[in-house]
Amino acid sequence: MVKKDDLFEKLKNLKIDTTTVDEEENDSTKKGKRQIDDFVLNFEILDSDDELVASIKQLINSSKVYKSQLYDTLGRSEGYNMIYSLQKGVLSWKRCEKWCNFLGYKIDLSFIKIN
Repeated sequence: MVKKDDLFEKLKNLKIDTTTVDEEENDSTKKGKRQIDDFVLNFEILDSDDELVASIKQLINSSKVYKSQLYDTLGRSEGYNMIYSLQKGVLSWKRCEKWCNFLGYKIDLSFIKIN
């Protein structure tokens, strides 16, 4: 059995290499720098999609924009949320406006009274 005093004495005499680690080898410098799969955004228009979701999907599909363009413009987190919401078929008015602004469109909504 090792005595506590012997253990502390060994730790004091222990030589620790304090040389710096090259930045390429340091994993902490790579934080948040994951590669993204870059591709042209293309969404399947489903029968269950409402008119707003289907319209935005059509605009995106015809615009031929890349995922990296969306991420560069809106940031990685918001870009992911924009894509994810369309994949789930859920689209708020605010997110619809963001998509239109990103794609270079203006929303023109009109209400017409029936009879």
